[in-house]
Amino acid sequence: MRYLLKTVTGCTAWIQCSVGMCEARSVLPRLLQMSGRVLVLGDGDLSFSRALSNVLEPPSHLTATVLEEDQDLLLQRYPWTAWENIVQLRERGARIIFGIDATRVHLDNLGLFDKIIFNFPQAPPLPKKRNQIQRHRALLADTFASAHRLLSSRWSEILVSLKAGQGGTALDLHRDYGNTWQIEEMAAQSGLALVEVFRVEVGLLESFGYVPGGYRLSSRSFPADRSLCHVFRLASEESKVLSPRRFQRDINLTCQLDCPPQRVLDQVVRLLQASRVEIDFLQLVDVFHREKDLKSLTYRVELWSERVPLYRALVSRLVRGIVEPIYAQDSSGDLEELKESKRGDI
Repeated sequence: MRYLLKTVTGCTAWIQCSVGMCEARSVLPRLLQMSGRVLVLGDGDLSFSRALSNVLEPPSHLTATVLEEDQDLLLQRYPWTAWENIVQLRERGARIIFGIDATRVHLDNLGLFDKIIFNFPQAPPLPKKRNQIQRHRALLADTFASAHRLLSSRWSEILVSLKAGQGGTALDLHRDYGNTWQIEEMAAQSGLALVEVFRVEVGLLESFGYVPGGYRLSSRSFPADRSLCHVFRLASEESKVLSPRRFQRDINLTCQLDCPPQRVLDQVVRLLQASRVEIDFLQLVDVFHREKDLKSLTYRVELWSERVPLYRALVSRLVRGIVEPIYAQDSSGDLEELKESKRGDI
């Protein structure tokens, strides 16, 4: 059955409904095409949740949360828009919960969800403090660490919208990686794989009543053109990494002069493959003869994986996990000293 939906600004959209699920036609923004139980984190003046409640079936499956401790504080910070959004959400049966910290949401007993949405998160700036970008990364990492515990299945998703260039993925605007929020790496620390990236249709979302509000005590919105939404799932065989990052490391081994390099190389390859990572290249790049009939072998390896969400600390642990078993398995005494040094990832 088809229904004609009228948005808050008078625009219309056809909704196709069957078996209790609603699928929006092409005019419905991708960010509003949700089903199942949905949790919205840090929704500011609640305008996104209000827009979503227009199309989610049933609206009672929506849980909207804000950081503000109570309704009065929210109304003080968003005096132009918050009250009407609260009224509309309650009329539709959606749940509104105040005082929810996205980085500790698993402690609030909200239940399990099919979709968790966090639009344009931002850590409050600290005056006269440097490295503010580290605080944004920490906000993302802590949110992923908490929110992934609320996912109802391996198909459930966490969606995070960021302004253009902030995410630092291969699909984003080019920006020096060190000057981004490194969202993929922050999510990987919680075992989450980036499976989709899509453009946030800001203009179309505004027609449904959602205007990203970046300024408290003001009705102004911040420029969100070319923003991207990043979709994450718990890593599995079905949910592979969309655009795997590549990491390069040097592995240094010290052994006897008569130690055959190929034997060491074969063990490195076998242990890497057992870790579910792919090898782009593995080569001997340096041999240094030391005192007492010893030599140092340096192997350079480039790693990536579609099945394991990699990040820098994990790659370094994997390399250490390769070096130590080689030492433990060498019963002939050829490998007397092993040490690993890492190069920057690429």
